[in-house]
Order: sequence, then C-alpha cells, then structure tokens
Amino acid sequence: MLDGIDPEGLGALNNVAEMALGTGIVAAAIAATLGVYLWLGGKLGKFSGDKSAKGLNAMWLACLGVTFICSVSGAISWGVQIGGTDRLMPEAARPQNITVNREAPVSTCAQNTGVRKFELEDDVLSHNERVEIFKNVAAGAEPLGRSHITVADALASLSETEATITNLTWTPVGPGCDGTNFSTAPGTEISLTTQEDASAADQAIGAGGPRASGYRFEVPEENAE
Repeated sequence: MLDGIDPEGLGALNNVAEMALGTGIVAAAIAATLGVYLWLGGKLGKFSGDKSAKGLNAMWLACLGVTFICSVSGAISWGVQIGGTDRLMPEAARPQNITVNREAPVSTCAQNTGVRKFELEDDVLSHNERVEIFKNVAAGAEPLGRSHITVADALASLSETEATITNLTWTPVGPGCDGTNFSTAPGTEISLTTQEDASAADQAIGAGGPRASGYRFEVPEENAE
C-alpha cells in the first residue's frame, strides 16, 4: 500500500488541479454567458434561430464542462490529501504494525577478564577451593592445540601432587566480566598456573625454589561439531 510514501510532485499536482478548476470555471462562465446571450437574443428576435440554438448548446456544454472539471480536480485533490490506498481498504485488511520483542544477545566480555591470582587475594582460598573454581571454569574445555592433556588429567595431577593453583585466567560471558563469573565464552582459552614446593631431591642438588608449571585449554565454538 502507499501509506507513508510521499512521491515528489504531489503538491505541484494539487496546485495544478486547483488552477485548472479555477480556469475552467471562469472559461465556462464566459461560455455560458455568451450562450445565454445568444439564446435570449434568438428568443427576442435579435438573432436568427440558428444562433439561438448554438447559444443554447454553448450554455449546456459550459455546464457539462464545469461539472467535468470539478469532478476531476476534486478527485485529484482528495487523492493527494489521503496520500495512499490504505484508507480505502477494510480495517482488517490494512497493513498492521507488528512489534517483535527479541531477547538481548549474550555479550562476551573482553579477552581474559576473568582473572584469579589466588596468592594475592585478601582471603586466601584453600587448595580444594581453588580446584573447585577451576572445575567450574573449565567444564567442557578441551586440550589446546596438539596437547593431549585433558581437564581430567590436570585435576588428577592436582590431587596426586603437592602442586597448587596460583593463577587462573579465562574469558567469561557477560554480564559480570570478572573473576567471580565462572562461565566461559566459546572459542576462548583457559590458562592455569600451578606451583609446587621443591622436593627433597631438588633441594639436595640446590634447586630449592618452588617449581612453576601450567596448563592451557580451549573452549569449543558453539557450532563446532
């Protein structure tokens, strides 16, 4: 339908229709006046009967011309004003405004905004509490690249050795882009750093400092098969 469409030239068309109406009425009035004059002149004997008949015809033609011009001009003006065809249709058949409410898409936080540096936190968590956070974050994660170490392997190592988690980094799914949001965005990586005190054998050879190690995993894309 044409509602809401405003083609160029509608205003000019309306003006032309009004001017044509005015000009037509003036011309018809002049023709009608001449026709009446000739017709009356014929009736009163001033002119011949032929001129009287022509005057009568001119008068009727002027009336028909005015009627036609008024009809056409009125139709043009009305069509321009309504601006479309929707008003001519039954209400049930007119286009309807339909609003679709969609849920806001889940936004992904900036890269690696989920960070836990356990040794620097005010309330230092225990080993088991750190492992539990890692389990929540890494749920569904897979080995990164050519690595064959799975999340289950890392959890087994953490339970069988004296190593503890010091740093954990991931990219959560917003809102809540910090280390308290344990969700992980698809297609991102998880980085885990562990630390283990030197064994007696290491201390014997002079390697007395703690040993650092780590794991990296990736969260599959949502459309990955």
